[in-house]
Amino acid sequence: AFIKLDLQFLDSLPVQQLLHREGAKGVGALIMLFEYLRRCTDCVGVLSAVPHLASKCKMKQTSLFHILHDEELFTILDDDRFYC
Repeated sequence: AFIKLDLQFLDSLPVQQLLHREGAKGVGALIMLFEYLRRCTDCVGVLSAVPHLASKCKMKQTSLFHILHDEELFTILDDDRFYC
C-alpha cells in the first residue's frame, strides 16, 4: 500500500506553518495521521484514536490535537470525527 501525496501540498502555507512551529516531528505526525486515515472508512478518523496515534508518533496528545485542530489541515466534525 502507499499514500499518494502531491508534492505541492508540502509547499502549502498550512504545512509550511506546521514545519515552522513543530519541525520535522510535526510533518512526520501529519504523515502518520494520513496513514491512519487511509485505513478508516471513507478516510474519516475518530478523535478517540488520538491517544494511540500520539503514542505511535512519540509525541504528547496535546501536540497532536493541536495539529488536528489548529493547523487548518483537518476538518473536525461535530461527532468527534475528522478528515483531511
